[in-house]
This record gives sequence, C-alpha cells and structure tokens, in this order.
Amino acid sequence: STVKTIYVTLLLFLSLLNASAQFVKGVSVKIGTTIANQSWHLKLSNSTEEKGFAQGTYCSVSSEFLKGKYFTLVTDFAYTQKGCKESLPTVWVKLPSNYSTYKTYDTRFNYLSSSLLLKTRLENNHWIPYGFVGARIDYQLSYASDYDFKSVEQYMNKKIWGMDSGLGVEYKINYGGVFAEFRHHYDFDNMLDIPYSDRYP
Repeated sequence: STVKTIYVTLLLFLSLLNASAQFVKGVSVKIGTTIANQSWHLKLSNSTEEKGFAQGTYCSVSSEFLKGKYFTLVTDFAYTQKGCKESLPTVWVKLPSNYSTYKTYDTRFNYLSSSLLLKTRLENNHWIPYGFVGARIDYQLSYASDYDFKSVEQYMNKKIWGMDSGLGVEYKINYGGVFAEFRHHYDFDNMLDIPYSDRYP
C-alpha cells in the first residue's frame, strides 16, 4: 500500500520585519494552521481511500532576496504538520435502522520544510497583492497516530519533495507590514510506500 498527502492548505496571519542587509531585502515570521488529508492506495485491490481532513500547526521564517519591481526570490524554513483523520464504526446496534458508534483515528506527521519560491507582486500604495510558486523539500521529524505504524516505519519516506503555490495580500506599515496568505502544498513523493505482500496489501 502507499500513503500520499494530497494537499495542505495554509491560512496564515503574518507579521513582517524589514532587514537592513544589502542582499536580504526582507524577513517575515509566519504563524498559521494547516488543513490536510491523505490518499491511501491499496495495491492488492488496486483501490484508493480518501481520508478525512486534519488540522495542524504551521510556523516559518521567510527571507526575500534579489527584490525587483515585480519579482523576488523567497526562501522559507518552516515547521509544519500533515496528516488525516478517519472515523470507523466500533459497535453495531440492531435497531429499526442500523446504528453504530464511531472512533476517530488521528494521524499527524511533523516536518521541517525548506522551499525556494518565485514571488510576483503588484504594489498599490499600502496594499500589495502577490502570488508565488516554487519547489519544497520536507524532512520528517516525528509522527503520532492512533494506528500502529511501528511495523512499517522502515517504509516511511523521511524526505519528501513537493511544490508550494499560493496567494496573499500585504498591508504596508512604515518599514514593515502585516499580511494574510493562502498556501497550497502538493507532495510528489509518497509518505509511505510498502512493497506488495500478503501481509501489507
């Protein structure tokens, strides 16, 4: 079976600080939340299960380089949580219509991420809308799950390549500013890739 994070969306409320260095044009601190789910592909049945969404934490430090009139390069170093939730029936009760109680299984993976982004913006007095896209790499720090993953930890990919894209708007205040941002994560690699066997379908 394989497990792949489909996407992560980030709603960020950010504060911006300006750097005075010649090469680094700006430094920002980002704090927000992630909303993620996963797709589990079962090789034996050749079927895919879409898991539910889970909320996590996101925080990062970003630096802007080579700032031009409309384009700039941005590096992000972030801590981010990804995962999923799933509710499964535990007890079936025979009533006129079937009834069941459910247990929620929560899975979280914690990553240290680094990304290089191309950012484009349109300055208009105090308001600056912008968009960005670029490559990202995640390094798994730890995980926690209501499922027992210990027997398959050897098949977990500790390093995952992906892509970031998103939109945001900044409001300039003197030498700094505040802004809000929506970010979409997509992973190219599977988080978990177990070779086919009778034990692990």
